[in-house]
Amino acid sequence: MTSGFTTFPLKPLRELLSDADSGTWGDEAEFGTGQPVLRSTNISGGRLSFEEPAWRLLSDSHKLKKKLAHGDIIVTSSSGSTDHIGKCAIFESPSANGQDYYFSNFTLRLRSHSKKLSPKWLFYWLSSPRGRHEMSRLNNTTSGLRNLSKAAYLAQKIPLPSVEEQDRIAAILDNADAIRRQRQKSIEEVDKLPCSLFCEWFGDPINNPKGFPVFDLGELIALLGGFAFRSDAYQTNGIPVIRIGNANNENFQPDKLVFLPESYADEYSRYVLSSGDMIMTLTGTVGKDDYANIVEVPDHYERWLLNQRVAKVTLKSDQIDKHYLIQYLMTPHVKTLIRRMNRGVRQANLRNSDIFSQRIPVPPKELQSRFACLIE
Repeated sequence: MTSGFTTFPLKPLRELLSDADSGTWGDEAEFGTGQPVLRSTNISGGRLSFEEPAWRLLSDSHKLKKKLAHGDIIVTSSSGSTDHIGKCAIFESPSANGQDYYFSNFTLRLRSHSKKLSPKWLFYWLSSPRGRHEMSRLNNTTSGLRNLSKAAYLAQKIPLPSVEEQDRIAAILDNADAIRRQRQKSIEEVDKLPCSLFCEWFGDPINNPKGFPVFDLGELIALLGGFAFRSDAYQTNGIPVIRIGNANNENFQPDKLVFLPESYADEYSRYVLSSGDMIMTLTGTVGKDDYANIVEVPDHYERWLLNQRVAKVTLKSDQIDKHYLIQYLMTPHVKTLIRRMNRGVRQANLRNSDIFSQRIPVPPKELQSRFACLIE
């Protein structure tokens, strides 16, 4: 949403708004009583969630002045993270409940002048790369929080085609956004298929309703923890290093890679990985779904080096297929059992013995192989 817009006149944002004010907070109220106040945490992916508002007791004047209207844009104006500052969403009241909603004191409400500015146009501009870049330039730090300067924010200039052209472009972007969201939803559904198929083929891995023979994982796999490579040896090319951030998701994340010299392949040959190798995360954050994950190494590079806090998983027995093993370890109930063994308060830490002590049902190899073909 940036190319070609320099042909439109630029106007300060403040001149295009009928209102721009900070929100309210009031006193604490019991759940479901008082007034529902939307916070920054209710803004996600450019959408507002109404599921968990803060219930507060507001004064009559604030109930009048801080009530959200259709088309209002809520902007995060204060946060502990610079990534959250400036994130925004359009308020479109849920038609079913008829509830009035309000906005918190750590947010800014922008109300467009109906004859000058389309709310959707403003939203898409503020969410665009150029809009986000302009916003980040305005951030400042106060008492550990990142705060948006309201005066500077409203002084920023935005491109202003006619209202008719704004609406036309916003409609195109609405359609594109709907397609993107539907595609993302489809991808998420596909990502859930392996777990569903696993339970359909083999039953609940904890209860083992099909009565498959059960083994300790330590009888079937071996773990090799990674090496603590020195960060001051990192460089911009060479052999990529697999770190915890690349594997603490259900899919391998080949971003933010660092590299070590090619000579490390000989010196640390024990920690060299290839495409298709299995790796498992042994540390993470307590309460988050970022450890006890097992993924395959992709084929982006011929060789990789294994860093600390990640372990290579190898099969010691031909009784088990790696695709069956991965799906077993990634089923929610099994992951929950493993995570309960973490030995950290803030950072979860798993020992090899935690993994080896898990009991795993082992179906006939032919059935596992058929399942592996389906997954691939």
